[in-house]
Amino acid sequence: MAVRQPVVLGDEVTCVVLDRCWRVVGPAEEYLEHLRQERYSPNTVRAYAQGLALWWSMLEGRELDWRRVDVQDLARFKRRLENRGTDPTVIALRPDKPAAASTVDVALTAVLGFYRYQAIVADVPAARRFYEHVKGGVQSRAKYASFLGHLGGRQDRRVIGRRRDPRTPPPFLTPAQIAVIKDDAARWDRDGGRWSGDLRVRLFWTLLEETGLD
Repeated sequence: MAVRQPVVLGDEVTCVVLDRCWRVVGPAEEYLEHLRQERYSPNTVRAYAQGLALWWSMLEGRELDWRRVDVQDLARFKRRLENRGTDPTVIALRPDKPAAASTVDVALTAVLGFYRYQAIVADVPAARRFYEHVKGGVQSRAKYASFLGHLGGRQDRRVIGRRRDPRTPPPFLTPAQIAVIKDDAARWDRDGGRWSGDLRVRLFWTLLEETGLD
């Protein structure tokens, strides 16, 4: 089973992907090193390593060649992520709650980014199946575009889209809540005949209230 393994690289603690025999997965490490050279944050590299580790686990479990996979394999991987690592063909007696859409999307983005990179450096066949080439709204069968291909009018669209969480309405403050906030910032002292607190903060909240920006 492929795993994510923290290692020390110079002064930086980073992550690599290991196969079931505890060997570094060369293609995945090449891509992760590309991310490091491009100054991706350590958290992003770690998250992408985790996504690639899950992908390699599925490849090894199904004895698939990473260069020859197709869209069906990617769709199966997506369902597997949503099932929290359980193969989608397995019927659980007590199914877990589906994984968060953001968690699934990070892993998918890692895998698709890996194949997009491989399409440029090695022209891997699987990479050409994972993106649709779009120009003027019409799919094209042209050669895979580079990372900057969108500057020429062509965009590379993922064949497996993102799953969005239902949008929740933005929170808002009631008049009573705003009154408490304003009084906490500054309050009129009747006995002393003066304001106590920070009038600037109260003025700020009054402005938000009166203009509807709160």
